[in-house]
Amino acid sequence: MCVDTHTYIFVYVLTYFCLFLLPFHFSSSHQFDTRYKREGMEVAAMSQASLLKDRLLNQGANHFVIFTSVGEVLEWSGDFQNEEKRLLAYTVAQQASTLLRPGEELKRISMVFDNVAYVTTTIAGPNEHFGIVVKRAVSDALEQS
Repeated sequence: MCVDTHTYIFVYVLTYFCLFLLPFHFSSSHQFDTRYKREGMEVAAMSQASLLKDRLLNQGANHFVIFTSVGEVLEWSGDFQNEEKRLLAYTVAQQASTLLRPGEELKRISMVFDNVAYVTTTIAGPNEHFGIVVKRAVSDALEQS
């Protein structure tokens, strides 16, 4: 497995939705107890994931997985219907999130294996972190950059 963090394949869809959806805003009123705050954040996370899914599908990314920082899968499609692949994708995204420096909201790592590009993006919002892994053919990823 060869990971070159200096060579990024900037997929247009990832750049667009990451810039469009940052920063994340989650409502947190002090009049509700912690359970209601958590449920509100989960609903907000699901709404954000639905928007991300729609954008990915509209841009032709048919193989992707979106999950929370604790590994809860919010959306998946294509090859990521396999639970083992989702677990591997989460492991890679966890490693990407450790590379976030203080103040950074976005970290992207690209990996290329046999003409297939895997682009892992970690998005840090004020209350929640998201991990997105997209699988694309290298030629498609270069066209979108």
